[in-house]
Amino acid sequence: MNRRWYAAVHVTLLLGVALVTSMLVRDAITKPQRGADGSSSRGREVGAIRSVSGNARYKGSNTLDWQTARENTSVREDDRLQTMGGSMSIVLVDKTQPVNVAENSMVVFRSAVDGDEQEVEIEAGSLDLATLDEHRVRVRSGSSVIRSRPRYVEFVPDDGPLPSNPVQRVEMGLRHAETLMRAVRKLGAPEADLLLAKAILAEAADLLRHDLPPAAGAAADRAYEHLLELFRRARRASRAIVSVSRDEKGEIRVQAIQGEVTIQSPLKKTTLREGEGVKVSATGSAGTRRKLLDPPVLAWPPLQATVWNNYRPALAWEALAGAVHYTVELSRDRHFTDVLFSGACSTTQWAPPGVLSDGRYFWRVRGTDVEKFVGLYGIGEFSVGSDRVPPALDLTLKGRWEEPR
Repeated sequence: MNRRWYAAVHVTLLLGVALVTSMLVRDAITKPQRGADGSSSRGREVGAIRSVSGNARYKGSNTLDWQTARENTSVREDDRLQTMGGSMSIVLVDKTQPVNVAENSMVVFRSAVDGDEQEVEIEAGSLDLATLDEHRVRVRSGSSVIRSRPRYVEFVPDDGPLPSNPVQRVEMGLRHAETLMRAVRKLGAPEADLLLAKAILAEAADLLRHDLPPAAGAAADRAYEHLLELFRRARRASRAIVSVSRDEKGEIRVQAIQGEVTIQSPLKKTTLREGEGVKVSATGSAGTRRKLLDPPVLAWPPLQATVWNNYRPALAWEALAGAVHYTVELSRDRHFTDVLFSGACSTTQWAPPGVLSDGRYFWRVRGTDVEKFVGLYGIGEFSVGSDRVPPALDLTLKGRWEEPR
């Protein structure tokens, strides 16, 4: 009996030692290794700082010291980024996904526990996450996980039998092109890219009115092929944008700016459609979904206009009902992955703090309501140019004038 009891105790001790050893090994693998000086080796790279505006600080996971955040700085697991008042930063995660960290924010970057996706944990403040794939980057805040899904529009052409009547065949082609144009516009393609298709469709309709079905059909086919290429391009560029903020009470505000957003909390799963927002408590309980503020109507400069000899143009928009203040961003990139200037104001006009050079610019503005929910973006495009007028030529002829005899 004593021998059996001794064997049982011996086996139990061996199992306990093996369990503790495996835990220590796993802990050594998952945690940074510390040297004699107390420093630790950094985890694997998850991204890089794309741009910094104002005063932002950055701290690696292996140091206690904060440093000034600079462009092209490598971001690794468990590194922290903090933005001060009036500053912002954009981190390009996984080389493709821009994370826009707003002012007075603190975020941590790491790999997710349950896969290869990258994770951004927001400790304070707010950020915008643009993503092309819902399984690439996710946001964690407290016990809630937020994922965004790209805005998707599926265009299925009608492959039914073509009418034998030539006029009806052209009319069907025109309808297909119009359906495809609506899909391209919904994906966010700029109106400038649609101008050629509109002109070709107008030409096709005019040829059909003049009883020229063959020429009208050829024009409709050209418009369709052009729109199909625009659809493929816009589909590749389509992004989901989720805005997440966390206040001092631990409450989270999640806003689906573009695409759909899924919130997975310990209590339930909540899905937000584009243009919806919800408040999530510190315990993970989601409140009632609400409609976000509409995009402000942009007033000046006109879309795709050129601003001559004005290198700090005052951007203007119409007042938005329900907005208590506005946030404005200016970029050279239509996807705003590299913001040049940004600012907040309570009026409907804002000028960049720095001088612009010649070239094309994109700008966007959105409102924030009294409950601190941000709205959808109004997006504009303009160019800055120098109108160099040559000096006037003063030509004076000297000589004596004689009346002809």
